[in-house]
Amino acid sequence: MSAPARAVLAEHSPTPQTPTMPGARAVPWLYRFAVICALYYLGLFVVLAVLRLPYRFELQWMEGAIADHVVRVLNGQPLYPRPSIEFISYIYPPLYYFVAALAAKVTSMGFFPLRLISMLATLGTFVLLYAITVRLTHHRVAGVCAAGLYAACYPLAADWYDLARIDALFLALTLLGVYLLLGRGWWSVAGAAVAMALAVMTKQSALPIAVFAALAVVVGMASWKRGATFLLVTGVLTAAGVLMLIWREGSWYTYFVWQLPGQHRILEYMWVRFWTEDLLENFAGILTIGGLVLLHPRLRADRPTVATVTLLCAGLVGSSWMSRLHAGGYVNVLMPAFTAMALLFGYSIARGQAWAARQSTWAQAAVPALACVQLLLLLYDPSPRVPTRAMLETGGRFVNTLATMPGEVFVPWHGYVSTYAGKRSYAHLMAILDVQRGHPSPQRDLVNALWAEAFRQQYFDVIIEDDINDFPKINPFRDLYRPYYYRAEQLSEFSGVYWTTSDLQCMPELVYRRRTPEITAPTERGYNMTTPSSHR
Repeated sequence: MSAPARAVLAEHSPTPQTPTMPGARAVPWLYRFAVICALYYLGLFVVLAVLRLPYRFELQWMEGAIADHVVRVLNGQPLYPRPSIEFISYIYPPLYYFVAALAAKVTSMGFFPLRLISMLATLGTFVLLYAITVRLTHHRVAGVCAAGLYAACYPLAADWYDLARIDALFLALTLLGVYLLLGRGWWSVAGAAVAMALAVMTKQSALPIAVFAALAVVVGMASWKRGATFLLVTGVLTAAGVLMLIWREGSWYTYFVWQLPGQHRILEYMWVRFWTEDLLENFAGILTIGGLVLLHPRLRADRPTVATVTLLCAGLVGSSWMSRLHAGGYVNVLMPAFTAMALLFGYSIARGQAWAARQSTWAQAAVPALACVQLLLLLYDPSPRVPTRAMLETGGRFVNTLATMPGEVFVPWHGYVSTYAGKRSYAHLMAILDVQRGHPSPQRDLVNALWAEAFRQQYFDVIIEDDINDFPKINPFRDLYRPYYYRAEQLSEFSGVYWTTSDLQCMPELVYRRRTPEITAPTERGYNMTTPSSHR
């Protein structure tokens, strides 16, 4: 163990009351083991992220469409144009696409620069969780454990930390804003507002966190001027960014980013399941002990710190809850809640040790022992998260197969990858479904009409779908092309083989061809036309 690490442990490891008391010597070793567990998860993420970076194909089935957005930035095309069969925008603000485009200019276009942004953002999140915890508790071991717990949540977020998706950058910018806001001086308020406005321009979920962060400053730091200034400047900068994008992109930006997300239906079962399954299943200990530490008069610290921690965690958890309630909110939206659990974990360790120092040796040992148990409960197998040579070869064979198909080929589940075969990349299925799940509107009618017309005219020579039977929300889209295309074959060499590791494990393999008067529709098998689904 390095000298700095020994210094950290020595500083925060309690001194035994009596050298001969049973278990006294175990206390510092338990803290060391907790730090080792945390460092294991942090190191494991770095290894996995580096191994996944160069993978040529999608790790998650929506990465390709993100790459399509970045390509449009590189080509100087609008990100939120009028919908067409060539492109329909996702419902996210544009900052990640701009940052990824800058990285792609340095490296070259592909999934590598997009994942690199997410990997670096997640490393920044680890550092910020450590820094925020230390700033609140003055306890460096607690900071390391907080960062380690968030790293241990990697599989709970479907391995989202290093994907070519917007979430990692949004969260890093959000925590940067929180860290600066908890500092001193008005320059830190200005920096916090800039960081939080950039977070909102990456993902809308930063908005409620900004409000609760301002409340944390008003209540916890007793500085209403600081909190109000932060919220005002954040609002002004965000509004300026929105107005600039409306001027640059037009009204479709407003529709996709600010109107459409709110039109997706509320999943009523998530009012409760979020707490019972998403949080309690994995963090019952943290929520129980953290609640005691925050509420019990003998355990809690000064009231300002308690208020700050409580409001920050409420904002982060509330942001995840709001996103999870909406249809399409997958487990990636839990990442802010995981940071809240990490902060509460670190705070509980610091306050628990301060309380236990006045108790018996067994009480002193219980604090790091419980921390070790919580970290060990999150152990996971890293091997399924690394793409194999077989997956890479499968993707290569598919590209070769795609290149031999004449005419226009539509691969609705996977954007960008078709460009490897010299084919065009068309609008992604998820973007189409987002519009179809919105309220009845001229915009939805337009999207349905343009796709119905493209299929009626049999614009595509071939459509290649993924063989996924438990994804029934695609059925309205399937209903548009089935009258004009029939299922001709299944690419048997890809059956049961996937090129994705996160979220849905899928692979394009069902080939649909143009229907002619001589060809009647074969019986389609395996599709449930009525079962609702919220998976995204």
